[in-house]
Amino acid sequence: MQQKLFILTVIFSFTLISCGKKAIEAEVGAKIPITAEVPDGNESYDYSWEFVSQPDGSLMQIDYLVNSDNPETLTFIPDAPGDYTIQVTITQYGDEVSVQSWDYTVSGEPIEISEITSQMDSTEPSEETWLNETIEDTPVVKEPEKVAPPPPPPIRKKPVTKKISKPKPPLPGSSIPVDREHFTIQVAAKKMRSNADEIAARFLNEGLDVYVQKAYFKETDEIWYRIRLGKFDDLENARQAAKEFANKYKMSTWVDYVRLDSK
Repeated sequence: MQQKLFILTVIFSFTLISCGKKAIEAEVGAKIPITAEVPDGNESYDYSWEFVSQPDGSLMQIDYLVNSDNPETLTFIPDAPGDYTIQVTITQYGDEVSVQSWDYTVSGEPIEISEITSQMDSTEPSEETWLNETIEDTPVVKEPEKVAPPPPPPIRKKPVTKKISKPKPPLPGSSIPVDREHFTIQVAAKKMRSNADEIAARFLNEGLDVYVQKAYFKETDEIWYRIRLGKFDDLENARQAAKEFANKYKMSTWVDYVRLDSK
């Protein structure tokens, strides 16, 4: 019984306080920031805002006014003259923690609701933040100046270098006088005259037309003694004879012009 009496006393006291509050005067279209008193602690709370009363000419809905980023705040913009009562119920995990209300007496001419809703944006800062903002606080983003790309580097042509062919060294024996109308077969060459004569004597005994020719190589300052066979007017005949000689005696041969004795 005492507990019920205590509850009735608290309700009666709250009613007296609510009735005794003086309504806040405002104008139609004015932005009025309202912030609920958050209970102590760092706990998360749920906020349920509502119009307890509003004039018949008002079409304002509470959803237009709540800041979704900060649900404990609301920006009240009356759209018609008359008396308004706004209330917020704070709960945690479904349990009621606090109920707060605000009374307003609004004067002025009615305005279209579209004029108010066009101004409201869930991302718009609260009225308090908007009042403290200055032009200097607003960052000015400048578009980067378009800079023309640098011109491509000039194409440098590689200098044309002419290859200068080095003169080929003269072939050994090219200084020896030559008879270009006749051909002969060389079968061997020796540094010692005696060795060359021995080889030549062997083939002379077999009836071959063999001779020893002294050749001075000016390019290397050397003397060689060539053992050579025959004298041909036709190159093909000389090549055929050289092939037959090589097969018979198993020796390397080569065809050359007839050379004249060199000093």
